[in-house]
Amino acid sequence: MAMNPEPIHAGDPQHPDHAAWLCALGAATYEATRLSGIAIDLLRIHYGASFFDLVDLTLGQLIERLDAEAKGSRPIPGLAAFVAELRAARTERNDLMHALPVLHGLHRRTKADLARVVNFYSIDDLKRVRKHFYSVTVHGNQLLYFDRGAAVRAYADTSG
Repeated sequence: MAMNPEPIHAGDPQHPDHAAWLCALGAATYEATRLSGIAIDLLRIHYGASFFDLVDLTLGQLIERLDAEAKGSRPIPGLAAFVAELRAARTERNDLMHALPVLHGLHRRTKADLARVVNFYSIDDLKRVRKHFYSVTVHGNQLLYFDRGAAVRAYADTSG
């Protein structure tokens, strides 16, 4: 009887580092959710949108709202560049969130581009996207406080 070979990817449940891979997956997923969070905060604090009008929107819809504000009459300095970063992060976010479990970890393909294959088989794969999501969120937080926090304080004073 042939023996199963040793698993080579941490995403494989039989791999000795699978628990660490799951922790990295949790961290990447958390950072992915923060992308929508910062988009909502920017729209609430600087553009007066209602939280409950935003919370059910997809990340793509939030990006479109931010893009409209970036092209509007009172954009936050640097908002257009942030929107571009957020769009790029959305692609990776969708890859992570819509990947399907396979033997070696998570695997993503779409009908729109049959040649494109994205795998999250290793801890490093997950760390890479987590770091990307984190850097985009940090940029968003810088925009949130571009006015030294004046809008955040004003919002807190009126919503409290």
